[in-house]
Amino acid sequence: MSYAKKARVWGLALVAVFMFSSIAAANASAAEWLLNGSAISTAVPTTGSGTLRLTDTKGGAFGGSVTVECSGTTTGTAGPGKLDTTEKVTVSSCKTVEGVCESPAARAANLPWKTELVTEGGVARDKILSDGNGAPGYEVECGFFGVRATDTCTSETGKPLVEKNKSPVPIVFDEASGNANCSRGGSEQGHVRGTVKVSSSKGTLTVGP
Repeated sequence: MSYAKKARVWGLALVAVFMFSSIAAANASAAEWLLNGSAISTAVPTTGSGTLRLTDTKGGAFGGSVTVECSGTTTGTAGPGKLDTTEKVTVSSCKTVEGVCESPAARAANLPWKTELVTEGGVARDKILSDGNGAPGYEVECGFFGVRATDTCTSETGKPLVEKNKSPVPIVFDEASGNANCSRGGSEQGHVRGTVKVSSSKGTLTVGP
């Protein structure tokens, strides 16, 4: 075999090794749901609780920003692997923290939601996906000077941060979690901030590795 052919063969071999190494590294760092430190083979029930701030930056009576802060609980599932679901959201209380929104109320839109762990920039995130009922999101009902109005904000790109190796598992809606399209404020004017902590009655739920 000529020197040129040998060099070409070695070059292809090195490329193959690099590709397989990259795939192995990606798989090794993939986030997944764990129960008592082990992989989940069958989906387990989950519950969550927390407080979130729901904002429409142009959703006010005169186009101003409106933010309501709501507390509540969730039920769903986690596993197997990277998969999870949100099946029910119960809002217990809401208050207005910015803008005009008299006697606010909120509820989840287009449940249930499919959710899926992904790794981006070295951190785990939980992509919130439609389960065939429309884009996931939330509806906020406000009073504006005695008239009730509903603002619906939805998104197909929501992806809150998931803190690994903690139980209950913190699901953190931060600035990188994505924006929503709102019926009052318009495209990309809605966002969520806050944390929901998720656990399971079946054992210690975490996200690893």
